[in-house]
Amino acid sequence: LPEKVKWEYSTEIFNAPLKKNLSRIKDYYLYEKNYVQMNPHGWNGYDHYALDSELKKTGIEAAARHTFKTYGALENNIEHLNKIIELASAHHWQVVLLIPPAYKTYTANLSDSQLYITVDYCESISSKNSHVKFLNLLYSPEFNRTDFYDADHSNISGAKKLSSLLDQFLKI
Repeated sequence: LPEKVKWEYSTEIFNAPLKKNLSRIKDYYLYEKNYVQMNPHGWNGYDHYALDSELKKTGIEAAARHTFKTYGALENNIEHLNKIIELASAHHWQVVLLIPPAYKTYTANLSDSQLYITVDYCESISSKNSHVKFLNLLYSPEFNRTDFYDADHSNISGAKKLSSLLDQFLKI
């Protein structure tokens, strides 16, 4: 990777500290402990909703965690996304770019400039490619406090709503 791109932002496997991932791998293979918290249908199983105090705390924390200090990985991420879009086009596949819903305590703490760049790019790339669709549900009024496990993750109720909206969107 180019020096300006930090390796820990380049792939999902590095979404957690290496030490934590190694510990999870050890627990899985040595002790048969599984950290996957979803059923075979993809539901995470969280059937409660967060209290207002939890939503405030998790909204601030998650937005800070998702805000980058620099845009060093942006060029690399766009390059990878463009390759995916080209591959999909060559195989007549459809690409869906989705920004899932989040609670207002999360969205209020996001970086406006980072969000603008993301939404603008998704709108631009979808308008230029007939096989690319963009669905932005970040501020969707369909979702309320009782649809969230924390400020940036839905519970079962929210996941059902999201699945239904995505299904409708894909049929368009």
